[in-house]
This record gives sequence, structure tokens and C-alpha cells, in this order.
Amino acid sequence: MGAAGVAAGAQAGGSLMSAYSSRKAAKQAKKIGKYNAQVYRNEAEEARESYQFEQERAVKEGKRVAGEMLAAAGASGARLDVGAPLRAEAELANELNIDQLLIAYEGENAARRSENQAVVAKMGGSLAAKEYNAQAVSSLLSAGSTLASAYSNYKLNNSSGGGTTSNFVKYGRY
Repeated sequence: MGAAGVAAGAQAGGSLMSAYSSRKAAKQAKKIGKYNAQVYRNEAEEARESYQFEQERAVKEGKRVAGEMLAAAGASGARLDVGAPLRAEAELANELNIDQLLIAYEGENAARRSENQAVVAKMGGSLAAKEYNAQAVSSLLSAGSTLASAYSNYKLNNSSGGGTTSNFVKYGRY
């Protein structure tokens, strides 16, 4: 085997190593995508819980403010079942309801953003894995092509013309 054979073997070996590395990178990319997706799903759950807590806190604060308002109106001697105190209580209840809805809306939006990021992260990992797998296939094809070319050149350079099998084939080196 001459220098050309050694060079072809080294080139094929390099292609095989590249294929192996690409396969490993594909698996790692998929794992990273799954991990990041889980992180974003956890963030979505945390957002829902946080905003639910905020909503409950707003309800308690609203009840406190309503109680103070009613106490002040009662201390002034005003009737609480008619007129301005009743309108003020209705407006406060309406504002508290709007606040709760807004908090719930913001919480759900934050959670959905995180869930969407989870989907993107998982897809990104899968796409990266497919790209690395394609690189691995390309490297394997390159190695095969290099070896086939080297074998073909060897056959051409060492053919005796008499129909005998070359030493390369005879000793199982193909």
C-alpha cells in the first residue's frame, strides 16, 4: 500500500470520526432542546401560580378598601343602602373585578409565552439533531466514496491484465 492508500485511509478515518461526532452532537442537541422545553414549561406553571397569588392578594386588598370605605360612610351618618355610598361601593366592586380579570389575563399570557417558548425549544433541538444526523450521513458517504475511489485506483494501478485477483482483494482488504 502506497502513500495514496494511507492518505485515503486517513481521509476515510477522518470522515468516520466526523460522522461519529455529528451523531453525538445530534443526541446532545435533542437533549438540550428537551431540557430547555421543560424549563419553559416550569416557568409557565410558576407564572400561573404567581399571578393566581397576585389575584388573591388583590381580592383581599379590595375587601379591605371596601370595608374602610363603608366604615367611613357609616361614621359620617350617611345611609349605606342608597345614593352615593351605594354607587361608590358598586364602582369599587367593578374596579376590583376588572383588576382581577387583568391580573388573570396577564398571568395566562405570561404562561402561554413560556409554553410557546417550550415548543420552540423542543423543535429547535429536534431540527438541530436532524441537521447533525444529515452531517453524519454526509460524512459516512464521503468515507465510502474515498474508500471506493482508493480501491478503484488500486485496481487500476495493480491490474496484471491476466484476470488474476489483486493482492488487495485476495487478502480481504477492501
